[in-house]
Amino acid sequence: MLALVAILTLFATRDVAQLWWIALLAVAGLPSLLAPQHRLIGPLSRVAEVVVLGLAASHVAAVAAIGGTVDGLGASAMLPYLAVPVTVTALRRRFSEGAALLAVTAATLLVSGALTTVGGGLQLGQPGYLAVCAQWLILAALGLYAAGTLHRVMAVRGEGKPQPYAEATRLLTQLRTVARQLPGATLDPGGISEHLLEELRTVARADRGAVLSASGGGRLVVLAQAGVDRVDWETTLDADSAIADAWASQQATTAARSQSRSHRGGEVSALIVPLVAGVRTVGLVVLEADAAHAYPPPVVSRVTALTRPAALRLEAALLFDEVRSLATNEERQRLAREIHDGVAQELVMVGYGIDNAMATVFDDADETAEALRTLRGEVTRVIQELRLSLFELRSEVDRQGGLAAAIAEYARTVGASGGLRVHLSLDESTARLPAATEAELLRIAQEAVTNARKHAGAANLWVTCEVDPPYAQIEVSDDGQGMADQRPDGRYGLAIMAERAERIRGRLEIRPRQPSGTTVAVVVGTTSRRDNVRAAQHQKGSNPRMTTSPIPATRTKVLLVDDHDLIRKGLRHAFERDRQFEVVGEAATAAEGVRQAGALQPDVVIMDLRLPDGSGLEATRALRKSSASMGIVVLTMYAGDDQLFGALEAGASAFVPKTAPADEVVAAARHAASSPSAFTAADLAEAMKRRLAPSGPQLSPREGQVLRLLADGMSVAGIAKQLFVSESTAKTHISKLYEKLGAANRAQALMTALRLGLLEAPDAPKF
Repeated sequence: MLALVAILTLFATRDVAQLWWIALLAVAGLPSLLAPQHRLIGPLSRVAEVVVLGLAASHVAAVAAIGGTVDGLGASAMLPYLAVPVTVTALRRRFSEGAALLAVTAATLLVSGALTTVGGGLQLGQPGYLAVCAQWLILAALGLYAAGTLHRVMAVRGEGKPQPYAEATRLLTQLRTVARQLPGATLDPGGISEHLLEELRTVARADRGAVLSASGGGRLVVLAQAGVDRVDWETTLDADSAIADAWASQQATTAARSQSRSHRGGEVSALIVPLVAGVRTVGLVVLEADAAHAYPPPVVSRVTALTRPAALRLEAALLFDEVRSLATNEERQRLAREIHDGVAQELVMVGYGIDNAMATVFDDADETAEALRTLRGEVTRVIQELRLSLFELRSEVDRQGGLAAAIAEYARTVGASGGLRVHLSLDESTARLPAATEAELLRIAQEAVTNARKHAGAANLWVTCEVDPPYAQIEVSDDGQGMADQRPDGRYGLAIMAERAERIRGRLEIRPRQPSGTTVAVVVGTTSRRDNVRAAQHQKGSNPRMTTSPIPATRTKVLLVDDHDLIRKGLRHAFERDRQFEVVGEAATAAEGVRQAGALQPDVVIMDLRLPDGSGLEATRALRKSSASMGIVVLTMYAGDDQLFGALEAGASAFVPKTAPADEVVAAARHAASSPSAFTAADLAEAMKRRLAPSGPQLSPREGQVLRLLADGMSVAGIAKQLFVSESTAKTHISKLYEKLGAANRAQALMTALRLGLLEAPDAPKF
């Protein structure tokens, strides 16, 4: 812009000496160019620019040699530069500053015009000068206003696009509201299906009927059925049946044979009506009557009229059921693990006791009686365990009492049942943690208390609860026999506690307590009070660093490469808990990681996949090229097949997702140190299966038949006749086949099928 203004100035004045104004503008704008973000330098520099610009425009207008009889037009040579400071303020969304600059420019032009004399009169009285100044000020003001309006429109549009979690909350709230307004306030697929069958039986004869929906894998499941006897319905969509035809064509279909695999014969009429919501088939209604021609077109029309609105209700119920299943699946898995590790094992022991009693019942009555008394004691104990498990499930954090009160109540109840003397230390502020965090901390404390009661053989139980949001620390200690194996595997529910701690970004610590027993601690967040708590623990004799494992003579050196400080800190903590490892360095970039690996020569490098200055895979290749004996563990948040095989091809020793517990990273580092050239990953076998699976489209048996008939040159009518289906059904099969093959016509479909090996090439003619 300075060059343009310089050229215009030379053209207007034909005087090189006037270019000193251009130099003065450059000097005035230099500070804002060098320090654009500074709170004072940038705005002051732009003010200086517009002041110099106003003075320069007035002076150039006075000495300009253009305009003829109209004086003052020379100002148009300088004023285009006004776009520079105004545009800068618009880009930085400082619209108030832009308006102030325009005001300063206008004031400077007016003052300078009032003080400048041209041809015996004031410059301010020249129409040309006033017109040019007004023109450029108005243009700049319009540009600034347009930029401000555009910014506001974009901001409103941005606010109109809710974030994923906000959108999910809105939809779930809306779903809850609608569900409460439904008849019976239910979104149960089975209940809706039963109600639909009852409605249909009022308008059409139905000795038996069913509502079916898709379950994946080309099969249907029965949601509800009506009739005297239970019917084994045809549930395979690939079968040659009216059910498969109705599903494919999305049209009501009648048949003169039963759709039941258990039908005993005789005259029968079947009506199959697809439940279509929009363009998606969500289910089927099957009605059958033990009579011929039971479903004429008028009956079919009445049935279809009832099924249309039912399809939308059923789709909503199925979607709600899927959401509910996803929401409860994790908790069901947790309960399954706890039942397996707890009550199931106890019941197995009861079964063994019954076996022992039966073995001695005829030989030794006294021994049998003793075995039965022992068995009775075990049954009583199992019942007590079940009662405590139910109490644990019912226990929740009372929003009035708080987390500390809930933990204290559970510790007292369970401690009393196990004969433990419970010592409580509760320190909870009036502020609250998020509800989800409090719930997970309660479950961890419950698991630790249960372990102390069931496995420790302790006499005393110490429970410490300190809550000062966002910080919280829960400690459960006992004076029992301790645990020989402190790894958070499946024993004592440690894996469950580790999962819960990771879910709330907490740190789970399991350590011996002196002189006997075990301490389980979970810490969430950080606080300055934590050091005081740790100091108090040391004074009481508890040593969180204590371990029963000896320090190895040679420790494995580890280098951590990750751009997140918290992740490096967490990994360092995990490795320092294992005396086999020593963290010798940290790096936040790929280049720094490669440099430190060359300088420190670590045994294992923990490499993040995505780093600010490049890919962790490239850094892995560089490290592997420089050293074949160095173990490399690739750590990533994006644990897909592409990332896994990329790590394998780059020469990594192990691949661990960041969602895995820290102990898995430590275990991977242990493997990498001992076998740097052997690759390991938790999902490697499944990933290999997915990679080796056929990549082409998977055709159903019926689609394979259609493809072969198309290759034989059959018409649509011929295909329908050959398959004993209607022409519309045949067209539907052909359309879906074209869609899977990405073809628009028969020729393209056959060429694609030949290329993918779905058809054998015809034999070449022999001469």
